[in-house]
Amino acid sequence: MQTQSTSKVLPVIPETRSDLRRLTTQGQTLSFRRPFIDILADLSKPLPWAFINWLEKKDKKSGKLNYIPYLHWYDCNLILDYISPGWTGQLIHMPQGSRYVLGYEITLLCEEGPISRASTGDEALEGTQFGSSNTNSESQAFRRACCRFGLGLYLYDPSVKRALISRHVKEKGS
Repeated sequence: MQTQSTSKVLPVIPETRSDLRRLTTQGQTLSFRRPFIDILADLSKPLPWAFINWLEKKDKKSGKLNYIPYLHWYDCNLILDYISPGWTGQLIHMPQGSRYVLGYEITLLCEEGPISRASTGDEALEGTQFGSSNTNSESQAFRRACCRFGLGLYLYDPSVKRALISRHVKEKGS
């Protein structure tokens, strides 16, 4: 079944986290239970630069510094609150020996009814650099589930990623 988009105005994520937080706490979000195709289109749009964070990792063999763009889990949460108010999430525990594995299922409340997508995250039980195995795997699973709805998916496109890294390196050097 194909659904036609009913959006007349293209929504834009505010440029800053504080503006997005202010709008969502004031209830100034996009409408509740919109068509799924509209929600998916909005979640798939590139985000303002301020929402992209960078992990810097040094290649062990070459010593070259690699940059990995990512989104914080709390930004994903705010963006979902803004674009698809009323969404819900559920943790799914999946013990796996020496790794802490969690699944996360996100359900969007759409005009057509609830639509869910899930993903997993995992972390070694020992030796995490930041946070705990539990919180790290939950964050990873949540962000991956968001990505299954298109949120931040463009960050994995190689040509987009190269352009973003180039901009980041230029700005970092300034």
